[in-house]
Amino acid sequence: LPSTQPPSHSFGCRILCAAMPGWCIDGNCICSQVWWCGLNEFLLASGGLCVIWASIYHAAAWIVYPCFEERLKQLPSKYPNEEGRHWFASHIQSCVNAFWVVYMAAVPTWQLAWAEPEVQFAPPNSFGCEFQTVAIRSVANGALVFFGHLLVDLSCGLVYKFITPTIIVHHIAFLCFVVLVTYNCFAAYLAGWFLLMEVSTIFLNYYSFFRNRLGSKDWTVRLSFGVFVVTFVAFRCIGGVFAGISFFRAIYNGQVLTVSSKNETPAAPDKVVDWHLVLICTGVVFTFVLNAAWLHGMVKKTMKIKSSAQQE
Repeated sequence: LPSTQPPSHSFGCRILCAAMPGWCIDGNCICSQVWWCGLNEFLLASGGLCVIWASIYHAAAWIVYPCFEERLKQLPSKYPNEEGRHWFASHIQSCVNAFWVVYMAAVPTWQLAWAEPEVQFAPPNSFGCEFQTVAIRSVANGALVFFGHLLVDLSCGLVYKFITPTIIVHHIAFLCFVVLVTYNCFAAYLAGWFLLMEVSTIFLNYYSFFRNRLGSKDWTVRLSFGVFVVTFVAFRCIGGVFAGISFFRAIYNGQVLTVSSKNETPAAPDKVVDWHLVLICTGVVFTFVLNAAWLHGMVKKTMKIKSSAQQE
């Protein structure tokens, strides 16, 4: 059984954690099950995962890439910025992240789909502790894996100058999202669907890496783009929107309480910081808009490919 006592900390961390409560430190149901219970553990686990992601990135760049360098030189990209070890390593790391977080989120998100809204979205202190400990811990830890990947990908992209402004905004927005959701220790079902959106990233990476090497007429490029579109619509536009609407409905029905909520239960650990919730809701809407914009671009690309095939 999970411990009913929060983890011990050093004297310095007690002072810091007293000033910055959060990250499930009061969530006795889940605290002992996640890697980031309390500010100290959040910082340590994030730092450790950043080391792992940085190691994966540089191993791909300096160990794996040389094994394929000569072969890739025979398939040059039309664009110089898509050449070299760092473009290769960023795609490898992105694929590893996608497989990792989807593996951690798939089954728990399916289990949470049948749970009550309080279990899906409220902090895990009052509703079904045993169920939540099993179903939520993998999503919770997967969120931190994703957080570490975003930090390292953003840092490497800025240092090695391969990241685009759109991706910078995307990464910063989701870094803030993870911090706010984990701080308030809630919205596991929403977070699970956001992690499952990475399914489409696997196929996007193949398309992104080879489209300007093999050409848009290559069957593997067309297949990867087609599967990417299908998984994008399924996980981002349908699943993600469904989870977002369910989240908004739970808030409207009072199943996610904020600090300013007027109710007879004064348990602060069960409540979400008001302005955090506003930012999270704004971020969810921003995600919907961003996905809609990307979907519009994909529809145009699909029509272009179809038109090209008809001309042939």
